[in-house]
Amino acid sequence: MRLFRPARRPLLAGLTVLFAAALGATGTVANAMPTVPLPPPPGAPAVSPRAATDPPYDKVNAPWGPDVSGWQHPAGGGINWAAVRGAGASFAFVKASEGTGYTSPYYRSDTTTARAQGLYVGAYHFAQPRLPISTAATEANYFANIIGDVRGRGWLPPVLDLEVDNGLSAANITAWAHTFLQTLQARTGRVPILYSGGWFYRGYMYNPSGFGQYPLWDALYNNYVSSPGTLFGDWTRTTFWQYTWQRSVPGITGLVDASYFHGNRTQLAVLANDAVISAVRTYGAIGAKWAALGGASGFLGKPLNNEHDVAGVPGARMEDFTGGTIYWSPASGAHEVHGSILAKYRATGNAANYGLPVTDESKTPDGIGRYNHFTGGRSIYWTPSTGAHLVYGSIRAKWASLGWERGRLRYPTTDEYSVAGGRRNDFQHGSITWSSRTGAQTVVYR
Repeated sequence: MRLFRPARRPLLAGLTVLFAAALGATGTVANAMPTVPLPPPPGAPAVSPRAATDPPYDKVNAPWGPDVSGWQHPAGGGINWAAVRGAGASFAFVKASEGTGYTSPYYRSDTTTARAQGLYVGAYHFAQPRLPISTAATEANYFANIIGDVRGRGWLPPVLDLEVDNGLSAANITAWAHTFLQTLQARTGRVPILYSGGWFYRGYMYNPSGFGQYPLWDALYNNYVSSPGTLFGDWTRTTFWQYTWQRSVPGITGLVDASYFHGNRTQLAVLANDAVISAVRTYGAIGAKWAALGGASGFLGKPLNNEHDVAGVPGARMEDFTGGTIYWSPASGAHEVHGSILAKYRATGNAANYGLPVTDESKTPDGIGRYNHFTGGRSIYWTPSTGAHLVYGSIRAKWASLGWERGRLRYPTTDEYSVAGGRRNDFQHGSITWSSRTGAQTVVYR
């Protein structure tokens, strides 16, 4: 895990791998920094006008720890976690996965042994953002399946390691990151940490707001200053600071990334579920909706974070709970989405791609299914036998004119998909096809 280059440099990436492999073969430095950060693309903002300055770290007393991956296991060798703990480390982050095709063979043994030595431990996932945006939910679920239950004592929140864009636009990588984080939070019950750096966040994401509810792990390699300094996004302080990529730590072969925690040991214990965690605050229209639905005793359960911006929808706000999410905007009001419909909504790209909810999840008139309507004439319908499916646009309008789920077609059994000359939804007793040439909808019953 190290932020040192933009992802749009495949030649440098290839050289980096060859360089690291050559050094790693000698058993010395298997993770050396090959180059300095390249400049951001033209037009990228250098510093946000809302940027805050990170308060100073107490580097003498601040808890510190390494983050490790396969690079710290040259030739399959192990890490002496007792020696790491004896050197004064308080925590460690361990790579668990990358994309949807790599699981670290060392993750389980490293986390188990490090925890046994009294270290607080967190898992991280190296993101490989792709289109469609729904791949973010796929990656988050892949990561969550590997790490399992991380709510217990001594576990730090899981981490999204966001440092490559794979050619995605700033808007798309922002939406992708939101989807990943929201999915991961829903799966793990923990508010994830976001690992990134200012050159990437400003230069390739164009410095979006809306991530401030996630603890920030900032990468800035300068141990001669007291903090990362000017921040990005809407953060007002970091939670971790990766200050070096070349610390020598007893028990670990070669040089390794190391970070400070922005606080004391007691505060670190709170983050690691080793102390009582203060409750977040729920307020305004979202708080009123939550209270009306039963508050913490209702199906939404306890809040997982504070109210925050909705990615890609200016002026909209949202808050996550253990059992679902409430979204709000001045035009749509406050409405909840939960369960299978929420999972489908997230997989589709959330509000940025599918609009804001304009209803709570509701029972269908026939009493069998459930649905949410969304802005822009979009809906998601669910039944136990069909699952959750998207219906929108001209096909939705035609289905509505035929009586919705009480009509002859009954419930959708697919999302809308492409066919020759148009688009189609299948239903329990037929299909509706939209023609891209004429705009007509053809209904076929079966």
